Amino acid sequence: MYRGGSGSARTVKYLDLSLIRKHPKLLLGFSDVTTYLNIYSNLHVESIHAAMLNSFIRPSKLAQGARKEIYPQGVDSTALSSRDALFGRIKGYNVAPHKYNRPGCVEGRLVGGNMSIMSISYGTPYELQVDDESILFIEEVGEGMNTCDRYMTQLKNSGKLSKVKAIVVGRFRNIKDSEDDWGSVDIYELIDSYTHDLGIPVLFWMRSGHGLPNFALYMGKKVRISVSETGGSIEFL
Repeated sequence: MYRGGSGSARTVKYLDLSLIRKHPKLLLGFSDVTTYLNIYSNLHVESIHAAMLNSFIRPSKLAQGARKEIYPQGVDSTALSSRDALFGRIKGYNVAPHKYNRPGCVEGRLVGGNMSIMSISYGTPYELQVDDESILFIEEVGEGMNTCDRYMTQLKNSGKLSKVKAIVVGRFRNIKDSEDDWGSVDIYELIDSYTHDLGIPVLFWMRSGHGLPNFALYMGKKVRISVSETGGSIEFL
């Protein structure tokens, strides 16, 4: 797919889920594509949460110093990650320590995606299904703190947070608070208020989702999540 955007939920009525089960095709995307990633997860078909073509930077522009603050070596690691995921080369990631991490080591099936897109499906046949083998990945962009709080409340009140084995927190970018009076509380502290008492591993600051670099994740695939004081890791099994 070239880009995300909006409107994927409008198209699900045209999907033949039996054909996806019988003849699964590789799907790669993120953001609005979360709708399809979740449908694939519900069908136990693997997919890839990763950047699409419009996120990539031309090598000629990199050579001229474009995005040097993100790619100091002049290599588009986002594009390479998407490519490597398509060829099954991603083995896992190491993630830096974060003050809101919660320690532990578990194995399960990675599911999830963009929170606002997931919320569209609640109460429909296409709602993301989680169980006690699920490891939930979440990310978001451009929403307010109050809105993100509502998304987390939905996850909690629907029982999803209490079911999953672990949580991986990706990028939360451009979270607006100009109209939401949260004082010094940032988005990661808000998420921690929902996750710190769950008694499960929680891994913050996985560099996946909106923003660069955007590293690819295999959704619906079995993974091992390890979190300690020295950081964390995601290993695809």
